Amino acid sequence: MRVRRRRRVVVPLLVAALLAALWFGRPLYGGAFDFVRDHTTDPEAAPPTGKSASSEAPGMPAAAAFDGVSNRAWAPGEPGPGAELVATFDHPVRLLKVIVSPGTSGKPEDFLAHGRPERLTFRVVGADGKESDVAIRLRDQPGPQTFDLRHTDVREVRIRIDSVYAPADQPPAIAEVEFFRGR
Repeated sequence: MRVRRRRRVVVPLLVAALLAALWFGRPLYGGAFDFVRDHTTDPEAAPPTGKSASSEAPGMPAAAAFDGVSNRAWAPGEPGPGAELVATFDHPVRLLKVIVSPGTSGKPEDFLAHGRPERLTFRVVGADGKESDVAIRLRDQPGPQTFDLRHTDVREVRIRIDSVYAPADQPPAIAEVEFFRGR
């Protein structure tokens, strides 16, 4: 009889203690939940709401890099590295990956007629203002190329062209940039 009374008291106390530990321990293992969720669900598109660039070639605006089609492209006003493409989000997002389609088109003859970025730096700016850089190297071939870009609470991504493939007299073009976030 005493054993049953103890169980009636001890079991609810243990359950309450476990729930309290889970609740107050969230900062310690919150990343584990995101990790499992990110690897068990498909990411969804995270189109930026703001699109701008340090410069634009005639007929090749910054918005073309985020329009969902690869037959229009953004290119800076000048050949060579150094130009930036900027994407902003209305509210913080947890980014998982980015797909970049370099050049002006998926057609080989059009692709080779313009400059193409070789190395890009993604400067990820969080809601708290902290910045983090992710460097990627693109293959010199048409079509989408996928890269991990795992950051939380992202408000802005600045994409800087660090180096370019030939031809050196043509501005490097980016046909499409697609961001994907966790659910």
